[in-house]
Amino acid sequence: MEIKKKEIVRIVLVVLLSMVMSGITAILPIYFAVPKVIYANSVPTILVSMSLGPLAGAAYTILVSVVLNNIGIGSGTIIYVLLFQILEAVVIGTCWYKKNMHIMRYILTVVLLTFLLKPFSYLFYYLFNRANMGEKSFGSYIMEMYRNYLSLGWKDTILLYATGIFAAYVIMRGIDIITKREREEKK
Repeated sequence: MEIKKKEIVRIVLVVLLSMVMSGITAILPIYFAVPKVIYANSVPTILVSMSLGPLAGAAYTILVSVVLNNIGIGSGTIIYVLLFQILEAVVIGTCWYKKNMHIMRYILTVVLLTFLLKPFSYLFYYLFNRANMGEKSFGSYIMEMYRNYLSLGWKDTILLYATGIFAAYVIMRGIDIITKREREEKK
């Protein structure tokens, strides 16, 4: 019974800390100029995905979107953005749930998210905004957007994922230490 109690405490800590971080990162940009790494609000979702698994990360993504939008802090649920965030949570949870920090996993996850997952954001946008695309074909839209991303936007994205994954991992390990949990880690 003691083990289950510790696990419940750990789950509650992960969720509560993530919710507090989500709230703070949603409010801070209202009052202060903060870097994208903070206002992107990715660390809480990464923390839940790493600590509780890919499905929990996806559920947390949906929960945060609903809560922030219902209290007037969010920018409205944009379905293609939400779908991409859910996909991010699932990929991160799949790569990191019950896993040790390993430099190759870290690098590969950051690169995978930065360069291979990004086209899905364009895919989702295209699917939900096809009527606004005029004569632009799916393939030409994806190629154009990805080419622009590779020339302009990937540096911010790689920094966002690199810092987010590292910060979430450190927080997760801190929670494990606080709850004295022996992790069942796989390589």
